[in-house]
Amino acid sequence: MASESVLHVAISGRAGRVEARVPALPVRPDPRGGYRFVDPDFGASFFPLLWDEMPLADRSGSPWARRDVCFACRATLPDDGHPERMLFGVVVPKLDPIEVDLVLPITRCASCDEPQIVERNRSVEMDLSNALVAGLDAARVRA
Repeated sequence: MASESVLHVAISGRAGRVEARVPALPVRPDPRGGYRFVDPDFGASFFPLLWDEMPLADRSGSPWARRDVCFACRATLPDDGHPERMLFGVVVPKLDPIEVDLVLPITRCASCDEPQIVERNRSVEMDLSNALVAGLDAARVRA
């Protein structure tokens, strides 16, 4: 990749209970205006790589009596999550790590204080995806 044509733009977006900020997203200028991803596979790989970094709580019990448990100590978790900022470094093939700053609904385990996301019905996953898309749209970044 020719480094002279790579720029870095900041994106930020919000959806539901999630705020997402990427302070230096690598992009290329688009001759029609705005920007394009630096790699054609970036859009398909970035979100799954970011989601893999999320500290997701485990689910335990039968399908009729499911409960959320801490991934670290297996203690039962409360249902509520509170907004908390977390920083991630997403490693996308062929690129330098990309810093992602998120505010997510985080539940802290009462037993071990491990921060985690209690995910039901994919709502946090969808909010995160929509927040990133809103940030890309606002910065005029396209695939």
